Amino acid sequence: MIDYPSSSSLFQTECVENEVLRDGLIDTINMHLNSENRIVVLRGERDIGKTVLMNQFLKQNPHDSISIFIPESYNTSFIEENILKDLYIQANSYLKNLNPQKNYSEKSLNSTLQTIQYNLKKEKTK
Repeated sequence: MIDYPSSSSLFQTECVENEVLRDGLIDTINMHLNSENRIVVLRGERDIGKTVLMNQFLKQNPHDSISIFIPESYNTSFIEENILKDLYIQANSYLKNLNPQKNYSEKSLNSTLQTIQYNLKKEKTK
């Protein structure tokens, strides 16, 4: 059984020892996600802590997050072949569909993401 969507990801992060907790930044991300924004893009210099920040966010919001952490060392063809599959599996896990179709097409991913978007709007109007 999958505990949360990103636990099924093919792309996992390494554990970081002595990481600096960034609760203020995580609160800012949550504020933006709770507004009309549903996507947050995080950019910054190399080795500044973007991955650690997003990993901390994910730990605080595991049931509401779909994520992929892609190391620079990964082969480009591996990424292209597996990102779609990874997102599809996580999106279906988010919807509690633990036995999704084996069709990892862009069309099936878009349909699944539209279902998530519909459900989020429906929850917001309650």
